[in-house]
Amino acid sequence: LRIKVCSIEQTEKCKGSRASPEIKQQILKFHRTAREDKPIEWDCKLEQIARSTTKDATTRINAEKVNKKRGLNFFEYDEEDRKQFTKAGDIVKFVLDYWWSSERYARCIMDDKNIMKLGCSYKDDKVFLFDCVYKK
Repeated sequence: LRIKVCSIEQTEKCKGSRASPEIKQQILKFHRTAREDKPIEWDCKLEQIARSTTKDATTRINAEKVNKKRGLNFFEYDEEDRKQFTKAGDIVKFVLDYWWSSERYARCIMDDKNIMKLGCSYKDDKVFLFDCVYKK
């Protein structure tokens, strides 16, 4: 069994990235642990697609920017939600936990053994927009 492990160095090179290397590592670690170490790696092109969904958005992502052949999970964390968490890393953890435990569609994408790459982005504005794009 060979497992590809992604380090912070492998995730920090994406041009225009909004997510810090630590948050990218947090996302990868969550996926690897939840998926019982099924291999997955960060992809800068997928991160760019995820980032494009929030480019002109203020309260909702633009899912039309994502090809239907790709998996997409997204979450809009509004002002009311922000009373619970305010830091990006805490919100990302909350969303990943929510997707895995409460969203059947999101969990199916996250746990699909054929999914080998992902890229995520967020926009920290009035509403915290967070999304991940997945590729087989």
